[in-house]
Amino acid sequence: MGKNEEKVLFPVDLLPLDDLVMDQVVRACKDYGAGLHLYHALSTFSDLPMGFPVPLQIYEQIGLLASQQLEKIAQGFLDRGVPVSIALYRGEADTITLSLASSGEKDLIILVSRGKGALGRIFLGSTSTSIIHHSPLPVLLLKAKDILLSAKESYQNIPMPQNIFSPSAPTSGPSTPLH
Repeated sequence: MGKNEEKVLFPVDLLPLDDLVMDQVVRACKDYGAGLHLYHALSTFSDLPMGFPVPLQIYEQIGLLASQQLEKIAQGFLDRGVPVSIALYRGEADTITLSLASSGEKDLIILVSRGKGALGRIFLGSTSTSIIHHSPLPVLLLKAKDILLSAKESYQNIPMPQNIFSPSAPTSGPSTPLH
């Protein structure tokens, strides 16, 4: 692979990226000797009921704001020495990502998971899950810093697991083998 080619796919939701995520993406690009193809998928709003179309002016305004935010995010990577190409696509993020991944021109997909919560996953599914299950490329899944901090706090006060098969078994160290 040639240097500076945008071989790493990085779909973004246009929310600000924390430094931890930025640093991990930069490191992956440098390890691959590759640039980044940074993009956003503008939903086609296909899940809206018929009779409630989004006016074209609003759709165009959303596209303009998305382009501006993509340029800001791209500048952060350029400032860190990573070549970047940007694009705005119409459609669903997982479909677009899988299509780009299947082109044979990319080597890696990097995703940032912010977590929808249990109900969101049940009712909406997960974009990252769809990409991971169907991608022909390796996928690097990063957790946003706010999700990592929330998870760390959630698991701080959980007691050590107890061996329920043997009441006299030690609570730490290797478990007692079953006979």
